[in-house]
Amino acid sequence: MKKFESILTSKGQITIPKPIREHLGLKPGKRVVFMPDEDEVIMMKAGQSLVEGLMKIRKDLERKGKLFTEAEIKRMMKEGKKEWSKVE
Repeated sequence: MKKFESILTSKGQITIPKPIREHLGLKPGKRVVFMPDEDEVIMMKAGQSLVEGLMKIRKDLERKGKLFTEAEIKRMMKEGKKEWSKVE
């Protein structure tokens, strides 16, 4: 998996690298969602269904040899519903 870096500005802003923007189909004015997970943050295009997002994250973790427990999935779904209700 390729890694891309950005620099955090004094205002807390970053530039999403062009290959990532292209991969997600992000255009100016589009929203993204950030989901914190311990020392990592998962970013995905807003509007993607919660289930699609979780399945993608699960596949990524499965490749790394880490999977969610049932309790973690329930917690994420509960938190996700709160966050998605704030979008738009």
